[in-house]
Amino acid sequence: MTFSYDHLISFTLSAALHLLGLLLLGRAALQHAEEPADTAPELLLTSVQLTLSETEPLAPGAASAPAQPEVPPLAIPEPEPLPPKELPAKPDFTEALPDLPLPPPEPLPDPKVEPAPDPAPEPPPTPKPPPPAPVAPQPRPAPQPAAADTAPPAPPAPLPSIESEESAGDGGAAGRIDAQPSLDRAIRPIYPLGARRRGEEGTVVLDVKVADDGRAGGVTLVRSSGFPELDRAAERAAAQARFNPATRGGRPVESAARLTLVFRLRDL
Repeated sequence: MTFSYDHLISFTLSAALHLLGLLLLGRAALQHAEEPADTAPELLLTSVQLTLSETEPLAPGAASAPAQPEVPPLAIPEPEPLPPKELPAKPDFTEALPDLPLPPPEPLPDPKVEPAPDPAPEPPPTPKPPPPAPVAPQPRPAPQPAAADTAPPAPPAPLPSIESEESAGDGGAAGRIDAQPSLDRAIRPIYPLGARRRGEEGTVVLDVKVADDGRAGGVTLVRSSGFPELDRAAERAAAQARFNPATRGGRPVESAARLTLVFRLRDL
């Protein structure tokens, strides 16, 4: 049920008439109070008849806004479909193509054959030098202890032997040495690595004092190789050498021996 617009107008007019009647009654009462007491009151009553029609109950929220008339929906015409576009016909690639003649192959150029260069003549082999002959130790008398500390190394020339000095003192062959000192085993000095890298070579001559037990008692540098590292390696090897001591009258005695050590890279 809806509350019509006419019912709303009727209700509003009825309320307005009631208010007007109340205002008129109030005004008449005020005028009667101002008049003298002997004056007869005259009351004017106005009867207002209101006709109220039955109204349907208002729906919540309907009093503030009247019902809007229903608007029929607009009919939108549907667009006509566009005619389909005609696509161009695809070419038929299945048709056999005409056989085209192939061009003749180009002749390949003849390969150039270059003459091989003449091999360089091989140099004649360098003859290897003959191995050095082993140098036997040369006997020499031991120097005096006092002179060994102060005097410079003796030259490579042979020195007077102890046997001759002692034999001169003894006056006979009793002071002669029966056998000269000799190496018990070959000496193999260690070639220093630094000297090998620098290509150093040379010969070292040493005088060795041989004790009666065959040990080296002292080493003296007679001729240097020109390289200090090679000289030190030769002195170390001579100090560790073992000898067969010299004998005199069948007994071992002290003596001296001269050693020559050669350092060559090709002997390694």
